[in-house]
Amino acid sequence: MGCLKLPYRETGKRQNFLSVWNRTMPGKSQHRNFLTLGEKKPSQKNCDNYYPFGLTFNSYSREGSVDQKYKFNGIEQVADLGLNVLDAQFRVLDPAIGRWWQNDPKAEQYYSWSPFNAMGNNPIKISDPLGDEWKDKKDEKMAGQISNQLQKQDQRLQKQEQRLDARIAKADAKGNTSKVERLTAQKASVSQSRQDIGKTQSGLAAMGADQNKTFRFNQLSGGQQVGFTSTDKDGTTAINYISGAFGNTVHEITHASQIQQGLLKGIPGTDQVIFSGMLPIESETQAYQRQYSADPSSLPPSDAGTPSSHNGVNGDYVRGVYYNDATGKKVNQYSDKMYQIQNK
Repeated sequence: MGCLKLPYRETGKRQNFLSVWNRTMPGKSQHRNFLTLGEKKPSQKNCDNYYPFGLTFNSYSREGSVDQKYKFNGIEQVADLGLNVLDAQFRVLDPAIGRWWQNDPKAEQYYSWSPFNAMGNNPIKISDPLGDEWKDKKDEKMAGQISNQLQKQDQRLQKQEQRLDARIAKADAKGNTSKVERLTAQKASVSQSRQDIGKTQSGLAAMGADQNKTFRFNQLSGGQQVGFTSTDKDGTTAINYISGAFGNTVHEITHASQIQQGLLKGIPGTDQVIFSGMLPIESETQAYQRQYSADPSSLPPSDAGTPSSHNGVNGDYVRGVYYNDATGKKVNQYSDKMYQIQNK
């Protein structure tokens, strides 16, 4: 509650400093305070503790220290006329009652809540530094973890490209044309996978930066075979994933990215979508291609066979994808007529 993490820097044998940098809004100057450490009790210059909605208590400011206004959630504290409120970019928060003074500028996304409520009445889990949208920190953390996994996969593919380059050069030196062609095709598949990894990372970044649409991750309970993308009643896109199924998670992130780009439109309260900018077969083919790029072994079986390259993940593969239901019956997942339509 209101704790600061202080970086430690040793400057000499007899005296050390703890340097506190306060984050400020764009265009504002940064100020630096010091806690001086010696052999005696530390000399503290500024200290604030907070109640959950940002109301301060046990505040201390040493004489001569620089006044810091951007503290709780990086929001400017306004103490003029004894107001003691937090002035965010879009509206003002009263920390004493945990309510905003103005209507939520994105109230249509949270129609079941009062437009004056702050952080969904859960400031420990959710932050709203601008006063316009809830931000669940666990979603941001999850996106970061996935991005790191994608980066590691890209590094593995890069090394694979380098090995193929060496083999191509060696085969070319020996005049083995057929081998050169075969290895060149393998390298093209790896390069396509690397491009897909980059597109998935860009999609994650775009979803996090989108100011008009909200996305969240939802881990499914045991018993689920595959993940899926759905739309909450408030319009939030939910990426429903299975823990440990990285390839399938990337598949569902791809559909969420298609929604973010306006290619699909989720129907609130369902897992159904309207294909407004791409065909159903195009949507699934793209998702399976990116799933292949993240983890080739994660692809489901298909009547068309198991793809051995990126190009093998095509419309024919998707139409043949199947699973076995609880009774062991084979079910083709994309047998519906809409998946038979192709671009002319």
